[in-house]
Amino acid sequence: MQPKRHTMRIPLGKGNDAQTLVLEYDPLAVYAPTAYSSVLLVRNIDVQPDDVALDLGTGSGVYAVGIALRGARRVVAVDIHESALETAQHNAELNDVSARIQFRRGSMFDPIGDDEKFSLIVSNPPCLPDPGDIDLMIPGTIMLSGPDGAHHATVLLEQGPAHLLPEGRIVFVYPSTSNPRKIFGLLDQHYKYDILAEIDIPFYLHFLELWDYLRDLKAQDISEFHEKAGVPYRTYWLIEARPKP
Repeated sequence: MQPKRHTMRIPLGKGNDAQTLVLEYDPLAVYAPTAYSSVLLVRNIDVQPDDVALDLGTGSGVYAVGIALRGARRVVAVDIHESALETAQHNAELNDVSARIQFRRGSMFDPIGDDEKFSLIVSNPPCLPDPGDIDLMIPGTIMLSGPDGAHHATVLLEQGPAHLLPEGRIVFVYPSTSNPRKIFGLLDQHYKYDILAEIDIPFYLHFLELWDYLRDLKAQDISEFHEKAGVPYRTYWLIEARPKP
């Protein structure tokens, strides 16, 4: 059976003449760029013409390709799944930016050399709390990030500074359902940071499947969410962070 290919078009600006990012993907093989968090990041990130960027967890390539379209000089895009890299490479070609993007397979910083430095590190890290007894279809399995959902974001903030150029920054999105106290604690301790944007969005499929588990985490002050008319909502933050001197 041939994979079903979906197409998404994301305007990168707000005017009628805004450049459009075009993405083709199989939602059963890669984390779909239809997530609110994906749109939040790619439409609000500030890219400089001389940026050398690192995209951790590229998925469909939405960030790497979007950053290249916005003018970054060079982008390294990393993902642990071969299907994601194949999709991202296709989308780089589709948007005519493949010459400026290098794709590498691996988890987080594993395929990055000790001496490699970037002016911009971007990530929408996996953030789904893992109760340990759940079997989700893709993209659910690739969203799991430890019992509290904070594992990948912790790696990002702990290892990121070693790969930043002077004045470099990390831009990432993060949800209130995944131990935000821990992540904001790391930010307060090691970074100067700004919240560039904030949105409240309802739980979708995989978060609804974990509703009971998230309620338990909330009772322990590990997860934060609220309800409107009986529907659970979580907050997503778009954060720009620069290491403290």
